[in-house]
Order: sequence, then C-alpha cells, then structure tokens
Amino acid sequence: HTYTYTRTHTHTQADEEYSRALDIFVKGCADVILRDGTTREVLILKRIVHPQPDWWFMGGRMRAGETPQQAAAKNVKREAGMDIAPERFRAVCTASYLW
Repeated sequence: HTYTYTRTHTHTQADEEYSRALDIFVKGCADVILRDGTTREVLILKRIVHPQPDWWFMGGRMRAGETPQQAAAKNVKREAGMDIAPERFRAVCTASYLW
C-alpha cells in the first residue's frame, strides 16, 4: 500500500501556548508482540474496528508518566483481556519521529 499524508490542520496558538499544549499530548505508543515462551507462537488479533479491520498487533498510546512496560500491560488488558504484569514486558525497539 502507498499512503499520502496531507496536513489538514495548522496551529493558531502563540508559540509558548502551543509548546505547553504539546507537553500534555501523548508522544509515544506501546505496541506489543506476545510470544509463547514454550512454543514461540506469536499472538495477533483480528481487529473489528475501522480504519484497519484486519490482523493487527496489540498496542496503543502511552499516557504521560507511564513507562513503556506499564503502557504495554494496560493495552494488552484493554485489547485482549489479559492481565500481565508490566515487568514481564521487554522493550525490543524504540523509534522516534519528528512531526
């Protein structure tokens, strides 16, 4: 697939106000690949919501102050109903993007 990004919004706040607003926005996601330690099988989910009603890994946004592990545990509980302790998650990749 090829996607084209079109910017539809511009900010109208003063720079200082815009900076303060950005400080409260979520700037990270914790997407999760769950793997069975014995069989090494990977769990993926079939999404039933738009815009991507297809096979997908679990995950979602981090809240301010959350560690990636806490966010991963929260997202897995929300999306799959699985209660897994945050310390069981291990970060394997970090990516930063400039918008």
